[in-house]
Amino acid sequence: MLWGGRFKKKLNDSAMEFSSSLSFDINLLEEDIQVSIAHAEMLGKIGIITEAESEDLVKGLNEILHEGIAGRWDPDASVFEEIHS
Repeated sequence: MLWGGRFKKKLNDSAMEFSSSLSFDINLLEEDIQVSIAHAEMLGKIGIITEAESEDLVKGLNEILHEGIAGRWDPDASVFEEIHS
């Protein structure tokens, strides 16, 4: 769970299923990653992170994108609440 750090116990399976948006979010995988790539590039360009860190982030995001498009990355909705987690 993305925000689960404040909880001591695992979220009840029914609550996780109710709160999960992953089944909808996965349809926006490409667009979501494109936005994250643009954000990583901007952070590098303005110096919040180094250019090397920016390039590493973009490389990793592109790998996730290609795995997702190819159907080799299928996050488990019982573990991940949303696409960002």
